[in-house]
Amino acid sequence: MFRTAVTPEEVSSWHTISLPGCADKCGDVPIPYPFGIGVHCAAASLSRYFVVTCNDTFHPPRPTVGDDEATVEVTGISLEHGEMRVLSPINHICFSSNTTSTKLTGGV
Repeated sequence: MFRTAVTPEEVSSWHTISLPGCADKCGDVPIPYPFGIGVHCAAASLSRYFVVTCNDTFHPPRPTVGDDEATVEVTGISLEHGEMRVLSPINHICFSSNTTSTKLTGGV
């Protein structure tokens, strides 16, 4: 007998699958394929942003994506929704009548 349908639980379990020999989590964040920790565990030929770096200088470790110019921390990946949630700096510059400025940065 062949099954033609899958349950939502089965679909959701696929989202935590990584390539054989590759970690499927960085800290508390699941890293599902085509994302992967390191170039050999990700679909890097499709996009360099599939390559996740696991920064283990934090406890728990924190996943990041990016390059030398810009790196952001990943807080979650949902293949089902086609989204990656990241912490991104907030930059805001306000100019007053005397042209002074205030710059605010931080994570969201």
